[in-house]
Amino acid sequence: MSALYIALPLVFTVGLIFWRLRPYIYGRRRPADSLLDRADRWNRYVKPLLEKTITEELLVAKMMVFDEGKDGQHSMCTWSLAPSILPQTDYVALAREREDRPEFEVLGVIAFEELRGLCALYMQGQSIWGHMMWTSLWPKELDLDTLAADLLPLAQFRGADTEK
Repeated sequence: MSALYIALPLVFTVGLIFWRLRPYIYGRRRPADSLLDRADRWNRYVKPLLEKTITEELLVAKMMVFDEGKDGQHSMCTWSLAPSILPQTDYVALAREREDRPEFEVLGVIAFEELRGLCALYMQGQSIWGHMMWTSLWPKELDLDTLAADLLPLAQFRGADTEK
């Protein structure tokens, strides 16, 4: 009977430690991960953990992967221009809230590296479990309407030539 008093708390403690380490064990990015695996790990383990632990008013973007046939796979996230954490992706769809309705309209798509160039002072990068993420603020001096004219429209994005 006394062995049971020792074994039960020990099993409970080991289970609790494993439960706390589970996001790290399964969410960690591995060098051999495909783009789809990376997105799955971000959306399933990293994003929920960040949403649970962040105390500031930051949104955490979801990572999407789409197949372009012979061009391979590409990743994308959507940024609503609110202070957010964005995963490192190939493209970002910029969206803003509509004035007439409580929903968002996607203004267009931009390559992530190009967006980083525009928002250089307002994007702080760091790695978490091998995933690169960016804390992003929209620069007040950058005119969104002017930029929107240069963005690739969402309807033309898939299968379109993204070089401008």
